[in-house]
Amino acid sequence: MIETLRRWARALKAQLLVAWFIAKHPDTPRQLKLWWGFTLAYALSPIDLIPDFIPILGLLDDLVLLPAMLWLGLRWSAQSAPKVLAAAKNAAAVPSAQLPISRIGTALVVGGWLIVVAFVYFWWAA
Repeated sequence: MIETLRRWARALKAQLLVAWFIAKHPDTPRQLKLWWGFTLAYALSPIDLIPDFIPILGLLDDLVLLPAMLWLGLRWSAQSAPKVLAAAKNAAAVPSAQLPISRIGTALVVGGWLIVVAFVYFWWAA
């Protein structure tokens, strides 16, 4: 069971890497770039559509929604930009390929959390 989950997680990571390369490719259609940008933001964001503390539903959105978004995006990419998809798969297959670290994205997420913490602090202190 654990090995199956590890294989699934590795496959998910590989698909996210392909999605990153598709989103960054200059020949990717604009609508597809928006789709992949939203999908990657959802996958990498610490904020979920349904919070994880809600029993069952909180975890189901991660287990169902993200793989569905990846599947739809890959199907759409195969139909509208097959050459881009092939190039992205080749780029992701390189052993040194990994998801890049976005300093701007990190700053936005950390800044957002700092604002939330400050708001809660001042709300409780008042």
